[in-house]
Amino acid sequence: MSPIHGQPFEVLEAIAGYIDNADDILAFALASKFIASVVSPRHTQLRHIRCNVETICLWKAFSRDLSLARNVRILEIGDGRPYRLPRFILPDHTDCQCSHGVTQREAELELITALKNLTHLTFFKWRGHPNVVIAKKESDGEDVWTSLTHCRDLRELDVLENFMEYPPYPIWGGAMFRSSNLTSFKYITSVESLVPDLYGLDTEPLGIMLREHCPKLQRLHLGFSCEGEDIMPNVEHSIMSGRWPNLRSLHLRWAACSPAAAVSFLVAHPQILDLSIDSFIGSTATSEGLPLDCPPGLLPSLQKLECATSQAADILSSASSQPRPLMHLSLNDLPFSSRQAEFLAILSTLTSIQTVEFRYSFTMEAISRLAQAAPWLPRLHIDGSSFLMSSCKDPETKKRWQKLFEPFFRLEALECENPEQNVLDVIRGP
Repeated sequence: MSPIHGQPFEVLEAIAGYIDNADDILAFALASKFIASVVSPRHTQLRHIRCNVETICLWKAFSRDLSLARNVRILEIGDGRPYRLPRFILPDHTDCQCSHGVTQREAELELITALKNLTHLTFFKWRGHPNVVIAKKESDGEDVWTSLTHCRDLRELDVLENFMEYPPYPIWGGAMFRSSNLTSFKYITSVESLVPDLYGLDTEPLGIMLREHCPKLQRLHLGFSCEGEDIMPNVEHSIMSGRWPNLRSLHLRWAACSPAAAVSFLVAHPQILDLSIDSFIGSTATSEGLPLDCPPGLLPSLQKLECATSQAADILSSASSQPRPLMHLSLNDLPFSSRQAEFLAILSTLTSIQTVEFRYSFTMEAISRLAQAAPWLPRLHIDGSSFLMSSCKDPETKKRWQKLFEPFFRLEALECENPEQNVLDVIRGP
């Protein structure tokens, strides 16, 4: 059998087409000069692209050349990180607009066309300007979402949309979720100036698509923020009636459902490893944050939990035949919860936990009580710890912080917003 670098161009091109990962395709290119000439740059520079929506010359290239477009696997638009662009198409990385006279809508229309050719796309991420992705449909009925139906290999969607004057265009009535390959769906929408009597925010069409056409979901992260209005979309029937046997991660924000619906969903998904909810889970039209009546054995595989203190007490107090492998616990109201003492008593028995996070707020008293309940914790995460660091400039204040954290005899890190910074070094340092 001849060595791989001795294969004809067409064979090597076909082999490269089966390699999704950008690092793997680069390693393949390094096997020989001939292989490099086949896969570089048409594969090596196209596997993973990060740009903004105005990169119209890139969309035009994909619209014209299917052989280029089908080499893209990951497309991230507008997430603010440094661009990752194919140099052989865009030699000047600083000029992503390519044409300074182009409008966002013109670029989006070109993107809509280009997406139809990205037949091997597996991951699509959108962080865009208000009202760009879901703009008024053209006469042909096409938008970004309908174009994604052509991406048969699409497995992950990660979309954050903001709408300034009207609620989202009803994308959920389209066909883009009719893909049994979708395993991860992250969708956060923020609507300002919503007029409930005129529009409302109906999540049922979205629920139908997810329930009936996405059977392989492993990750479901949803958020519906209606700024300026006292409205919380009810997901009791749209989402909580769904059943996904492979679901491992569920995040719900600004979405309401009754305690019974929430518990029923959790009972039906014992395989969940990562659960993140807010106080609207367990709410009715007249009451918020109602107790969750959790049966024994609930979520036996849970590893990460983000919720209110009362919800954590309800979930973790349910008996389990085997200790849950819970490692990360994030609480958004521990310092002010009326059930703080009850929760801390439960926490004292959960020695598998490696990290406790104070989300949004913390007090010295709450940290002191946590130290009494769980002095064995190796890691703490505190939002707003920049205040803590600045206060350490005063020697007396620094001593108080040192005394406060002293009972944590295994404490290795005090994490903050910057993942590379350990606040504990500042507190314990000279």
